[in-house]
Amino acid sequence: MYSFYGGRPGNSFVIVRTFPSIKAMTDEFQKGPDYTEVHYNEHVLINTPNKNDKDNGKIFRRGYNYQDKITHGAEYIGTIVGPAGPAPNLKIGTFTQIDNKYNEVKNTATITGNPEEIY
Repeated sequence: MYSFYGGRPGNSFVIVRTFPSIKAMTDEFQKGPDYTEVHYNEHVLINTPNKNDKDNGKIFRRGYNYQDKITHGAEYIGTIVGPAGPAPNLKIGTFTQIDNKYNEVKNTATITGNPEEIY
């Protein structure tokens, strides 16, 4: 059955643990059967401190090939989070400045005869 959005529905999965980096994950996975916090075929999420990190939001499944020198059994599944956008521009003022700006806009809108322009 296809979804309303045009593709086949995906499989559900459970994220059993997060890691701050791919290296932290592979360091644990390379322990093989001695590492029991994440079982084989379970999913983990990379949740980096820097939300703009290219690895942030990547999903991995723990595979059986823990002796692989590069991945230690980690199988990349996909990414669920993109990089964060720029922070909004926020200008902090005082109540007096806000009140003055409100009165300035209010007076301008009253002169033009359109008080709805205030908001």
